[in-house]
Amino acid sequence: MGMIKNWAKFTALTVVAASVLAGCNTNNNNNGASSTNTNSGTNTETPAANVTAEAYKPFAKEMTAVIQTRMWGTLPQNDNQLELELEKKLNTKLDIQFVPADKIEQYIDRVNVQLASKNLPDAVEIVLGDNVNFPAQTYQAIKGGAFFDLTPLIESEDFATKYPELAKIPKEYWEYMKVDGKIYGIPKGIAYNQFVQSSTRIRQDLLTQMNLKAPATTEELAELLTKLTNPPERYGLNFDRGHFHAQDLAPIAASFTGIHAPWGMDGEGNFIYRDFVPEYKDFLQWVKTLVEKKAINPEFALAQPTSFIKKGKSGVVLGDMYDWLHLPQFGIKYFEDGVQDNPELVAYGPVKGPKGYAINASKPFDVAWVINEKYGKEGAERILEIANYTATKEYLDFAKNPIENVYYTIQDGKKVETPKYKDDAVWIYQNFMGATATVPWQLGAAKDFNKPEYTKTIEELETKLKSIVEENKISYPTIGLNAPTYDDKWKALTKDLDNNSVKVVMGAMSFEDWDKYVASIVNNETYKQIQEEFKTSYQAK
Repeated sequence: MGMIKNWAKFTALTVVAASVLAGCNTNNNNNGASSTNTNSGTNTETPAANVTAEAYKPFAKEMTAVIQTRMWGTLPQNDNQLELELEKKLNTKLDIQFVPADKIEQYIDRVNVQLASKNLPDAVEIVLGDNVNFPAQTYQAIKGGAFFDLTPLIESEDFATKYPELAKIPKEYWEYMKVDGKIYGIPKGIAYNQFVQSSTRIRQDLLTQMNLKAPATTEELAELLTKLTNPPERYGLNFDRGHFHAQDLAPIAASFTGIHAPWGMDGEGNFIYRDFVPEYKDFLQWVKTLVEKKAINPEFALAQPTSFIKKGKSGVVLGDMYDWLHLPQFGIKYFEDGVQDNPELVAYGPVKGPKGYAINASKPFDVAWVINEKYGKEGAERILEIANYTATKEYLDFAKNPIENVYYTIQDGKKVETPKYKDDAVWIYQNFMGATATVPWQLGAAKDFNKPEYTKTIEELETKLKSIVEENKISYPTIGLNAPTYDDKWKALTKDLDNNSVKVVMGAMSFEDWDKYVASIVNNETYKQIQEEFKTSYQAK
């Protein structure tokens, strides 16, 4: 199995296959989804079959499996002791090809080269499109017979008996995995909560020290950010992305526009892009004012990650409520050495803006497993078995507490991790297949490693978010919709969007010129075609 696969090995192959791939980007007809998810808590499960559990024995046959997946952080070496122990449990000789998750474009290129050369692992993680659809090259490969049709296995009467964890995946999610009515993908990394990117995390030590209160509105948030600002020592908001579509400021944009996903719908059922509605200018003005008051470091426009919060140089982080970077299994200290005052981030609920709460819906999942057709029915069953087993509590317990005296020891009644735990990047295996989130991994980790009061705060926030989402019927309306023009032409159509929105905030573009830019897009025939395709697909579901 050897070492982690080297990116350099694919350089020559990329050059050779470039001309082949150029012809692959044809019409990416979406995946034939027939329903739209509005809340990942809706759990329309595959019904259980009248088959006894004893009738089925997973991992009965010894097999091999080559699995390619993306992962964050330090990647493990193959043949480490945890993986060897896992092979015994799975009765499967594993060759897990871990690839850095932060190099997403390179990973997509890697997969496209493999598709073009027909040199595929047994199971491949696919990065899905914006609407949870297979990208063009994968779609064409599916049409060409490169991947195994999972329909007979997923829709069999004994599916829930054989794969009880996978059977907990909402039925509509399997619909998103269809091409021409057949299932070709296994959802990976299903969001436990589609709205977790909608919190305000604040340095509690600064609130206490300055006798300040947590904000309830966007106006109060702007006031707080200004008060926390003391440049260049500290900026109120931790922001360094160079665009406004990520988890930090997208919820704020939602609170100004009332559109809680990239696309919304008007009263006549027409799809409208959030950045192009008039109220979006109010959001841009809100950010512009913060930049002018130095509550945001003006160097954010350079899009160079600087992690101000970790250096103690900012006071507020918007976005994900799960403070996962505090967890020891990542081998990362959130705040760097030398940051004074014993800082601690505390999560508060979403603020409210002129058009609603700062809540942004994310996709229910954005990656999926596909299985090489050459791996066959037995191979497909083995991947389903692995995906199912790695979602069980039994496996999670094993992955969190692997092999005493190798990865941890017991000292004075407490578990103490050995250096090998970090060296082998053991935490990676807790979620390497990531098929389901039936056990809330993030919250479970918070309970294991964080303070009880922090876990209580998270649970309270989740309850509040659920209530707001249900009351306001917040959803991601384009999920599963069929819009090939969007897939093919959207990036080219909006290539200047991020740059122009930053120009407005930095004072380099007037709002009058912004209006002209928006008009050039919304009056474009390509934009109108995208709107029509979304509407037609939505009405047909």
